[in-house]
Amino acid sequence: MTRTERDSVTMEDMRRFELLEQMVTGGIAALGRELARALGREPLLVDAGGMEHFPRSHEPAEEEIQAFLDNLPEFGDGQYYYGRNQSCLALQVSCSDGTEQRRLFVLLREWRGEDIPRAAEAVQPFRLALHHYIKLELRVQRRLEDAKQRFLEDIFLRNSVCLETLVERLGPDFDPKQHYAILLAEFTDSRQAVKETEFHSFLARFSAAHKTERAYPLLWQGMYLAVLTGSYRQDNFQLIEDWPSTRLIRECQRAFTEQYHAEISIGVGGIYPVPELHKSYNEARIAVKFHTIKGRRGFVQRFADLGIFRELFLHDTERITAFCRLALGKLLEYDHDNDADLRTTLTTLLDAGMNYKLAAERLFVHVNTVRYRCEKIEQILGVDLQDPDNIFNFYAALRVGDVLTALDLMQPGYVGELAGSGRGVPHKKSRTVF
Repeated sequence: MTRTERDSVTMEDMRRFELLEQMVTGGIAALGRELARALGREPLLVDAGGMEHFPRSHEPAEEEIQAFLDNLPEFGDGQYYYGRNQSCLALQVSCSDGTEQRRLFVLLREWRGEDIPRAAEAVQPFRLALHHYIKLELRVQRRLEDAKQRFLEDIFLRNSVCLETLVERLGPDFDPKQHYAILLAEFTDSRQAVKETEFHSFLARFSAAHKTERAYPLLWQGMYLAVLTGSYRQDNFQLIEDWPSTRLIRECQRAFTEQYHAEISIGVGGIYPVPELHKSYNEARIAVKFHTIKGRRGFVQRFADLGIFRELFLHDTERITAFCRLALGKLLEYDHDNDADLRTTLTTLLDAGMNYKLAAERLFVHVNTVRYRCEKIEQILGVDLQDPDNIFNFYAALRVGDVLTALDLMQPGYVGELAGSGRGVPHKKSRTVF
């Protein structure tokens, strides 16, 4: 190697470390401006999830860029992808922390194919600084995820909210004096779940396109949430209780399914002030679980539209448990003490609209067996199952109990007596605590 070649290598190294220092001191914006000078035009720095890092900072990229990223093939850092239809060049810089790989793309729009070598040469000195930036982003992301986990637990589990932390997490335009509702989206197939950044980007674009109030997306415990800003009437500034409308949510659901080819079920809680946001979260969970425990998928359900069930769910768990126990306690105790399953027969018959033949088909038994079991249920409960009032009462108790049990808000169980032998052998005489 000649002295000139050694000097050339040294100059290249100096340039790379110079750009690294510029990124550390001035951030990605300073590095992006320097890259723009080197390329002769402004690049777009965007991650694989469609989040823009330059020239805008951590904002969802435009829809056409999102579509371009969705169709990107796999390629490495030493390669490039050129979209002929869009005249868009993509160069990649990636970094892995052992558990996750993060990719940052340098996108050049309206770039001619013959100028690809010039772009690659201009970007090359920036790779070290961009790699370091991604590495820092991964570390920051880890810390943010841990902090967000604690933050969401405070809101939804411990029901304690620090307003300063809330503003810090959801952004400076989040107004803690406003009222908000929680939207919960659940994927029919977990394998179709999109990345959190894509969920963020979609909600931002949908809100902008439909001129709705701001939505603050979150991902917690595998659940996709959005904190929706309450809407107010223009004439008297009163909160619109019937918001967001089912029509708007269905439109959001349809657009999401079309874009990501993934079916989602949506539940929306009521509108509350920030300190009571956990109530809206629980209501959104109930709205979703109300249907999913029946095997239904791809629906939209507002808690406010659950009718009489809304009024039942609004009571505290102790009162709901007492209602379920009063209606079904004797039947559950009989099932437990006699190894029977009359509860399933009653549930199936009610779901079948008291159609004995249909219930028998679903239970895979003869219709006379269903009739016999119903007579036994009437005998145990001391009721007439042809009475509409009784039918409604049992159906409500079963539905409410199933939903709260599925959400771990109600813990079914039995209190049993021990045999008098002193050996501690259970004696089949129990009392339900459901």
